[in-house]
Amino acid sequence: MSNNPDRDYDIAAAFATGTGLKRLAEVYGLRRNRIREIARDNAWLVHQRDARPVPRDLPVRTAVAIENSIGIWPTVENASEVAFRRVEILRSSAGRRVIMGEIDRWLEAVRSQ
Repeated sequence: MSNNPDRDYDIAAAFATGTGLKRLAEVYGLRRNRIREIARDNAWLVHQRDARPVPRDLPVRTAVAIENSIGIWPTVENASEVAFRRVEILRSSAGRRVIMGEIDRWLEAVRSQ
């Protein structure tokens, strides 16, 4: 799992829309092989997001993990339900420590608004 999930999503999305490896490598300062790996490993995120908006402060991979775990796409309006169902997310296959930390940071940002 990458330390920069938003960058990885952007690379996968750009590659899916036809941006070439050479251009992506120049923009992100990575080798072409690494760009190819990132695009391949994150292609499913591009498909599952399906152009739905992702709440501010929440990585795409975490939004997809929430949907896969509890069946709802996260929004600011349903943040309380996501918070209430945290244990379900934790028990799911998506409930890794990194994902849970990203959910907690997002919920804290929502509460402070």
